[in-house]
Amino acid sequence: MMANPASSVDAPIARLFAFVSQWRRATDQRRYCVIKNSQILLLLLLFAANGCDRTTEDQTKGASAVCEVHHSRMVKTKVPVVYGLIPLTDHSRARQAASTNTFPHAQEFVVGARFRGSTAKESVIYVCPDCQKALQQWEASREVQKSGR
Repeated sequence: MMANPASSVDAPIARLFAFVSQWRRATDQRRYCVIKNSQILLLLLLFAANGCDRTTEDQTKGASAVCEVHHSRMVKTKVPVVYGLIPLTDHSRARQAASTNTFPHAQEFVVGARFRGSTAKESVIYVCPDCQKALQQWEASREVQKSGR
């Protein structure tokens, strides 16, 4: 019995890998699969790192943990993210104006921006306990002014 020449054995396998190169041999099949699998793994890892839908966004990275108004240590708090247009009433305009100087870190929610690519449902922010007290005092004084009219 005569042994088959190398070209006749490699021919069927070479046709399978013809899109890569015409001279691929059966011994290269394992190496080719390992490269292909590693490329797929790399793509999956990139997708997992960048393409996942994150439900919580951290806005405390790089931000100071000390309130610039009260000079007290702030606490990390999870708040909901609100998307869309928020209607401005007289009360919300007055609160926004007072919040910049009196209670800048008393937020109860964060306004999200979908054009930035954010799809988070919650956000971690710094909240100042003294700012929250100042907000309560402002709300109380506003109620007194309203009832006095």
